[in-house]
Amino acid sequence: MSSLRIRVRESRLDLPSVPGALPGGLVVEVPADPIKDDRGTVVFPWPPQGERRLILKVYGRMGMLNWLRKQVVGYRACREFRTLAMLRAASVECCEPLLWGTGRSRERGLFEVLATREIRGTVTLAERAPSLAPSERTELVGQVFEQLARMHRAGVYHGAPYLTNVLVSSGRETPRGIALLDLEKSVRFPRDIRGSRMASFDLVNLVNSTLTRMSRGNARAALARYGLDDAAVERVFAAVRAYRSSKFQRYRRRAEFLARGVVSRAWRR
Repeated sequence: MSSLRIRVRESRLDLPSVPGALPGGLVVEVPADPIKDDRGTVVFPWPPQGERRLILKVYGRMGMLNWLRKQVVGYRACREFRTLAMLRAASVECCEPLLWGTGRSRERGLFEVLATREIRGTVTLAERAPSLAPSERTELVGQVFEQLARMHRAGVYHGAPYLTNVLVSSGRETPRGIALLDLEKSVRFPRDIRGSRMASFDLVNLVNSTLTRMSRGNARAALARYGLDDAAVERVFAAVRAYRSSKFQRYRRRAEFLARGVVSRAWRR
């Protein structure tokens, strides 16, 4: 195990009640078997045991150039924290943000942290979908498109709307609801973004994710639940056929949408 000393920047918790709490901060232990440990990002529950645990997501190994960039566009943990809070206020089904902070350690270098409330008894929709009946799968995917429409109406671009970033219950009963998560690539705008390049790119990525799990006809029905008419649905399918995913294209759009978000919020002020 390795320990992380976190300087808490914003919190919606009674921080002294959290195990490892310090004045203005938190000390946690990274377990040997975290939920995820990939490319500098580690995800794990804290405390290790208990009924009301946090899920900590640590973005580490931040170089100096990346740190300087964050002084302009902001820390992604901060963006995710504030975006989740805004979405919950807008009745979008998503995980509950609890705190974000920064720190430095020998193992992780400069890092930033987001903590959300653990949602017990859940798996991703991508994991659960193969065991569901087609009608159940169609209903849940339709809910994802409805929540994405609410998100766009609230002025938020998700950035990674895949079925791997949607939680549903893992029990034997039919799942009744969903929860969106992993908004680390999200960008906030001061207006409704439906019909924009940002919304279109989210829809293309979500349709690509769902077509591996359901038929084109069911995907069409899900798009209708987003609020699109037949002509708009056809435009989305045309964009899906034309799109060729690459790291360069994703990074280019990411940079473009981040810049648009910064400028639009500054202009609004």
